Amino acid sequence: MKSMTRIRARLALAVVSALVLLTTRPATAISVVALSPTRLGIAPKDTAVTITFDGPVNHASLTADSFRVFGKQSGTATGSFTFSPDDTAVTLTPTRPFMAGEVVHLNLSHDVKGADASSLRSAGYTYQFRIATTPSSRSFTRIQNFSNRDNPGVNTHLYGAMAGDVNGDGFTSPP
Repeated sequence: MKSMTRIRARLALAVVSALVLLTTRPATAISVVALSPTRLGIAPKDTAVTITFDGPVNHASLTADSFRVFGKQSGTATGSFTFSPDDTAVTLTPTRPFMAGEVVHLNLSHDVKGADASSLRSAGYTYQFRIATTPSSRSFTRIQNFSNRDNPGVNTHLYGAMAGDVNGDGFTSPP
């Protein structure tokens, strides 16, 4: 009789354990549902970057390492994060403007977490947009010539060029 009671108790424990496992689901991945500026869109140079998630986000998971914004000429954008009242949107307001015409990349790490401890997908999330320019008169003045030869008399070939703010003065051309 005691062995039958033990069997029933073990069977009941197994059924309860199975029900708990079947009804307890792991947290689903948090997802990006809206972007500002839009993917491949054009934004003003003083734009803030807002990412909206499908659920509340854990504030502590959003850091300079997990939410990275990088301008191809201006470099890493730093600034403060603000959150929507329901914690579904996070905005980075950069401390300095982006440069006209540059491409800006946003990378979210898989370390971004929802308030329910759900993670962003393992590959993270990325997108880019471009900074607006203003019309130009297309009237240019040559300010300098330079050679790309380091060995006189030997031809060289340029395969491309990229402007950048090398000295950090906010301009991509010589002063």
